[in-house]
Amino acid sequence: MGVKGDLTLGPDEAVTAPFRPTVSRWRPRSLRVRLILLVAFIVAGVIGFVTSLETRVFERGLESDLRETTRGTAQAIADDLELRVQPIDRAQLASWLHEFTEAVPALRAVSVVLIGPGGPELAASTSSEARPETLALAERAIERRDELWLAAGSLPKIAVPVVKRGQPMGAVVVTVSLAAVDQVRNRGRSIALGFALVAIIGVVLAIDLLTRRFIHRPLGSIRDTMVRAGRGDLQARAQIARPDEIGAIALGLNEMLDQMGKFNSALEAQVRRATEELRARNRELMESYERLFELRGALGHAEQLAAVGHMAANVAHQLGTPLNLISGCVQLIRERPGLDPAVAGRLQIIAEQIDKAAATVRTLLDRARPTSPPSETDVGELVGRICEMIRPRLDAAGIDLSLTVEPRLPPVRADAVQLELAVLNVVVNAIDAMSGGGSLSVSITSAAPDKIVVEVADTGRGIAPDVLPKIFEPWVTTKPKGRGTGLGLSIARDAIVAQGGSITAHERSTGGALFRIELPARSGEVLRQA
Repeated sequence: MGVKGDLTLGPDEAVTAPFRPTVSRWRPRSLRVRLILLVAFIVAGVIGFVTSLETRVFERGLESDLRETTRGTAQAIADDLELRVQPIDRAQLASWLHEFTEAVPALRAVSVVLIGPGGPELAASTSSEARPETLALAERAIERRDELWLAAGSLPKIAVPVVKRGQPMGAVVVTVSLAAVDQVRNRGRSIALGFALVAIIGVVLAIDLLTRRFIHRPLGSIRDTMVRAGRGDLQARAQIARPDEIGAIALGLNEMLDQMGKFNSALEAQVRRATEELRARNRELMESYERLFELRGALGHAEQLAAVGHMAANVAHQLGTPLNLISGCVQLIRERPGLDPAVAGRLQIIAEQIDKAAATVRTLLDRARPTSPPSETDVGELVGRICEMIRPRLDAAGIDLSLTVEPRLPPVRADAVQLELAVLNVVVNAIDAMSGGGSLSVSITSAAPDKIVVEVADTGRGIAPDVLPKIFEPWVTTKPKGRGTGLGLSIARDAIVAQGGSITAHERSTGGALFRIELPARSGEVLRQA
């Protein structure tokens, strides 16, 4: 069964096909074997070429000598026949022609063709039979009155016309054998083959001995060094000191191993430093997580307190008006003239209890909003800490964070905990608005010498126009039911206002929302350096 198509592939080509015949092709891998084969091929080629050239030259010379001898013989016989005065005796002529063939063994046949009454005819020949090509060659030579060669393989013929007194009388045809040339060719090939074998063996052995000492052994040492280095022994070195290319390779290998050793040591040191940095980073991350958990707890507690505070405010509002009316009525009754002292005493007790009830309501409101002493706060550092704490949540939500902090910001005197909770509320609100991922941009700039602006921009769903005016009011939320209390932004607003600042919300033209926080700064002082 034949295989159609071209299946010839290059050495670096790869073929993916359902079927490919497996061809076993032996290729020497050793440099020593390749070098021996290359030298053998070169020697064989050179000897073959030189021997073939010399044999060819000798063959041509021998063939030229044989042809010249044949021509001289034919010319001598023709000259003798032209000079004869007596009639030609054919029997004597045949005997005479045999003497020429015996004298020159390469002559296979000598024939004399004379012109008779019926045309050219064979007068005498050393051959037992007259060949038609002999007569035809002689006839053409007589007609042209010039010698003619007939190349008939290994038996070429020459015909020399015999002209007597200006009239052609016949021709001499001599056939020569070129078997000697074939013998010389065959013998030359045999000698070339034998000499080539001996020369190849001798040259290959000599070159192998030299290359083994000057090439193979040094290369083997270099290879062993590379193997040891590949197994992890970077202290391995090639013990070769030579001024040639192999010495340069060994020197380069040793220098490369030196560099690798230094690089390995430096890499190990860097790995140790990176490990320590990673451990420190992990510690910082754990601290950030703990801080985040604390802030989340504080945020939840703040929402609870905010709910209690709003409830207390409502209760205080509801109780305040009746208490004020009762207190006013008591005052009017106490101011009546001629009031019974016993009744006046009881009214005094009622007024005192009303004051106590009002004080209790005010105390409840004060406790619902705990505060800590204000201190100088670096807003850039505070916001940066918040961004680091929420980074895992950003990564999980597929949100890109961009934080820009203007250098040399003045400090803010504020309650750091309340301010941190306020900013965290705003940032978490922006993250919740980007449930499908997006971009969160936080920038801190100095709008004036005494004012710092914190802008939090997101690419979320934005704020509806009907919700935007009351976004900071309690219980207002755009989140689904069960996912928000509506107190986060209210708490943030109250905390920022308590620090003397303000917060506003805006709808972005490109989509999303922008919250702008303005805080009073202490001009003339700088906490954050560039």
